[in-house]
Amino acid sequence: MRKLAIFACFVVGFGTLCAAQSSCVWSANGSFSGKTYANSHLGFSYTYLDGFTPQEPSQLPKDAKGKGSILLALWKAPRDIEIPSVILFVDDPAQYPDPSAIAYVHRIAATAVRDGGKVLGSKPFDLAGMQFYRLDVQSAAPSPPYSTSITGQVGKCQVSFQLRGRTQDEIEKLVQSVKAVKPVKKEP
Repeated sequence: MRKLAIFACFVVGFGTLCAAQSSCVWSANGSFSGKTYANSHLGFSYTYLDGFTPQEPSQLPKDAKGKGSILLALWKAPRDIEIPSVILFVDDPAQYPDPSAIAYVHRIAATAVRDGGKVLGSKPFDLAGMQFYRLDVQSAAPSPPYSTSITGQVGKCQVSFQLRGRTQDEIEKLVQSVKAVKPVKKEP
């Protein structure tokens, strides 16, 4: 679990304990039905691929101040990497000097490059009719070689899918599963 928390902090340079005023306070975890994770607060559901097992939600790290949260972590079965293959989390973008979604993408890219990775590209991504961004990175060893971030804003929260795989083909299968995200009735 500690590795999962460190990974989430590493990926986006979490600053959830900073003193910036929050505009994204999080407490809703979502629910599971079969292989579908639904979150009415975010307004979408995600059906994950066969061969993945969700981590028990009560074991996922949470920010005590509610500014960020890992909502979903999916492990490939059998596990072949030390971190989940899919992580869905929310973060408070108001804690950063530029809270825009594209600035968030740039922070993810800068973190990857700082840690020896190589940015393979970024482009807009439609997530159930919402404007998100896709960022592809080839990681430095010993991390799994490929990662993709699909990130955008829902309400006042930054929402990110972090996908990790040993091959580009694995990443593309995970991206296709995220492309199939469906809207659900949003909570007020």
